[in-house]
Amino acid sequence: MFNNVILVLICASLIQVTISEPKSWKEKDVLEYTDVDFDNLDNEWEENDDEKLPPDELPYGHPDRPRKPLDIDKIRQMKDPKLAVHMGQEKTVIVLVSLTGNPTMEETSEISSLWDIGLSNNHIQASRFPIEDDRIMFTFHSMEMALEAKDFFIEQERCFDVEIEQKVFYGKHVTDKPEGKYPKNKQQAMKNEL
Repeated sequence: MFNNVILVLICASLIQVTISEPKSWKEKDVLEYTDVDFDNLDNEWEENDDEKLPPDELPYGHPDRPRKPLDIDKIRQMKDPKLAVHMGQEKTVIVLVSLTGNPTMEETSEISSLWDIGLSNNHIQASRFPIEDDRIMFTFHSMEMALEAKDFFIEQERCFDVEIEQKVFYGKHVTDKPEGKYPKNKQQAMKNEL
């Protein structure tokens, strides 16, 4: 009889466990989650999204990203009005840089990598793409960054010229600057003049 009482108590407790309300999805072990539980978790994460990016860390071009105010004094000091027009815009600017001598693609890649590090150290973000043995294309997020990079490039010993918006700036270490129209292959034009 004692065994029957224990059996009845065990059965009653099992029935009570199965009849009691199921655990909330928050109380379950992750291994027990169903698709509905994962959907509930996802909905809660979307509602409580406290990790929104601050406005100054949003990607370039995002409408909520704050823009730098125009520095009128800097624009007035610029000698080329065509470049000054683009000063306040945050659009991608392509800068082409040519090297002196006859570098190989490997040497060009190595030099441009060093220049890229120098730009990064000056907080100028750029992407670089070697396009010829003696030419590199850099892209910048704004004209202001591109002009700061231009100033950096023309100071470099191996820089032949920098081209921004079809305007050419020669490196400070270049002694023989070609006159007239900008040649397609500057190195060949320099050799033909000699």
